[in-house]
Amino acid sequence: MAGVAAAEGPVGSLTAVGPILLDGAPVAKGAAQALTVFSGDEVTTKDYKATLLLPGRSRVVVAPNSRVRVAREGKQTGVSLEKGSLTFQKGEGDPLRIEAGGNQVLPEAKSEGTVSWREPAVIGATAFLGTVRLVQPGKNELVLGPGRTAILPIGRTEAAVVSEASQGDGQGPPSPFPGRGRPCEVSASSPAASHCHCPPPSDHTTPLDDPPGDFNCGKGNGP
Repeated sequence: MAGVAAAEGPVGSLTAVGPILLDGAPVAKGAAQALTVFSGDEVTTKDYKATLLLPGRSRVVVAPNSRVRVAREGKQTGVSLEKGSLTFQKGEGDPLRIEAGGNQVLPEAKSEGTVSWREPAVIGATAFLGTVRLVQPGKNELVLGPGRTAILPIGRTEAAVVSEASQGDGQGPPSPFPGRGRPCEVSASSPAASHCHCPPPSDHTTPLDDPPGDFNCGKGNGP
């Protein structure tokens, strides 16, 4: 895992409702129930999501058709997103670092959000709750509050930007966390960072481990 020297030993546990790959080896449906995951292990999902329970009471849900690698360095747990998307809940214990395309997503305690590959050279990160720091090595550092989404271009000179609320049709999926509402749509053409506040629809919640997708606040839901 880039930037993390993986130490041998268990990192957490893995549960999946359907078949997955663990270090390239098939794990049959029903076999991944609180399965021990070791530093350096690679988890690949197909048609089903998988949930990682990590030190410090943190949780990462790997969406279908995604791939992550986990590592442990001292008291810090690292999750490298190599394909697809994931959602996270950061507990109050050990630090959690999520990497994607050389960028670092550093959730603070009690934060929730998502990280995804949106294009071959673009990473998206959204904070649903709490504060999430984004670090582009040698370029930029951003702090995301609730309802803010950043795009992080890979292999280009421009820094990450945070887009404001979409004024679209409101058909994008809601936050994967109950009562969090719809986060902001990512707009690669946005020239500057802007705040976005998206109140949760009172009549709609979504289970924690629904996979993330592309998001928008919906017309009339912005500030």
